[in-house]
Amino acid sequence: MSYQQQQQCKVSCQGPPQIPKPCPPQVPEPCSPKVPKPCPPPSSQPKCPPVKCPPCQQEYLPKQK
Repeated sequence: MSYQQQQQCKVSCQGPPQIPKPCPPQVPEPCSPKVPKPCPPPSSQPKCPPVKCPPCQQEYLPKQK
């Protein structure tokens, strides 16, 4: 029980130092818009190469044999 009381004391002490938290959230805002842009292009690109890869590999396999 005494341990819990000590933890509660530490939490109330960390209250004021948590003021800088509202500052960091403003930085990710400009970053989030840039992340969604690069996401769509790479998503459709990887789907195309894998489909052309299987047919190419089949042709190379018989030639090597």
